Amino acid sequence: MPALSPAWMRAAFAPALAFIATAANHAYLYDFWHHLARGRAMVETGGIVNRDLFTCTIAGQPLQDIGWLAQVFYYVVYSRAGLPVLALINSLLIALAIGIIVHIVWRQTGSMGIAAAAGTFAFLGAWQSLTLRPQTFSLVLFAILYDLLLLAEERSYWLLPVPLVMALWVNLHGAFVAGLILVACFAVSATWDAWPDGLRRPRVWCWWLCALASGAATLVNPYGWGVYHFVSQTATAATARPITEWLPPSPDLWVGKFWIGSLALVVLSLAARPRPRARDVLLILCFLPLAASSVRMVVWWAIIITPVLARTLAALLPVTAAPAEAPGKAPAVCFAAIIGAALFCAPGLDRFNPLLPAARRAPSLTDQSLDGIVSYMAGHEAPAAIFCRFEWGAYLNYHLGPGFPVFMDGRIDAYPDRIWEEYATVTAGRPAWLGILDRYGVNYLVLDRAYHAESGLLDAALASGKWRKVYTAGEAILLVRNKTTEPVALGPTPTRSVREECSSF
Repeated sequence: MPALSPAWMRAAFAPALAFIATAANHAYLYDFWHHLARGRAMVETGGIVNRDLFTCTIAGQPLQDIGWLAQVFYYVVYSRAGLPVLALINSLLIALAIGIIVHIVWRQTGSMGIAAAAGTFAFLGAWQSLTLRPQTFSLVLFAILYDLLLLAEERSYWLLPVPLVMALWVNLHGAFVAGLILVACFAVSATWDAWPDGLRRPRVWCWWLCALASGAATLVNPYGWGVYHFVSQTATAATARPITEWLPPSPDLWVGKFWIGSLALVVLSLAARPRPRARDVLLILCFLPLAASSVRMVVWWAIIITPVLARTLAALLPVTAAPAEAPGKAPAVCFAAIIGAALFCAPGLDRFNPLLPAARRAPSLTDQSLDGIVSYMAGHEAPAAIFCRFEWGAYLNYHLGPGFPVFMDGRIDAYPDRIWEEYATVTAGRPAWLGILDRYGVNYLVLDRAYHAESGLLDAALASGKWRKVYTAGEAILLVRNKTTEPVALGPTPTRSVREECSSF
């Protein structure tokens, strides 16, 4: 084995940790399947999905598919290579983002040990938000953007790719707004540092031209200014409903504990540096309220404060002049062990990993249950609307096709309060529940044995005499409406108008 410097081992640690933690975790959010369904619709029709195609409650309602590029990418990879490869790519992107943070800190402090610790810190802050979802693209692009802006403080030509990053980002995920905030912070900082004659300096003008170009680049999308309305609407709807990742970080959650601890470290860091840079202060002031308001925003906070804290640590622990660490066999063995541990968490090789329990490598019990329901319905039941847990909606819709529209899926921004109230009424089996299902032409109930027994819907359906249990798969139970009680008009099925509901690329 060739000898390696210890720096290789330290550089690999945090990215490998991020890869292992995400690749070994096969859990995902169930709205992932809705991204696949929309990606499939766009690939098959050659157009952007501009209306709801997948539900019986808001069928045909206009929507903005601002993450269309991520959804097309997801579907193309999934259809050709399968879920394991898509998950592998997701983990590699997360490792890349953490690797960029490590490189930033190493470049600024000169210490790979501090860089490795900083990368681990950033990963721990983002950990609870890391799963198979389009936000991964935002994580990578945010790290790239941060790196470019830091480099541009030394060489202005690094500003040139910034608008291109924003033009790509706005078509992948709605968190592009965090990138604009980042660019604005650096532009204001450059102006402050050059005050009082900042606006007369060409270098400052470069920053503001970059900020304006970045804002204009976000309009390079199918909806123009409309993307900002979508972001605002999503954030407002999520905050108004008790969705955990949109609530303030609670000490009960890991991310809440990280948030409180990181805030204390930032305060200590600012106190330890009598004259902190304007850029650091602006970044903290801008991203602090976001992180305090939502679990989902802590990830951006974790990334922006990591170099700030690392620079303070490097200043407090100055590295004395010392001979360069000589390459050796031991660092090479440790480096190989780190890379090997990561490789044996990748799809295909994970089954040989003795540290991964078989249960972690197998599909979840929920997936197995829903797969059984899907197989039965595809072979025995005619297309019609389905009521189920909203977490299951996209999974059923993707696997059964739009011919089986669901009552609700996980898109919190798409449904008005009235639909949420009706969903809650049916879930609890309240007196009006059957009338609501009649109105939307729901002929199938796919119920969670434990959840809907506790909520009251399972008992209400069986006691009504209007539904019969026809199939059970694990924790999922399929109830079908009795023929004599079917509503006169079934809910709309979008299969006949998918192409009509898409606009051309």
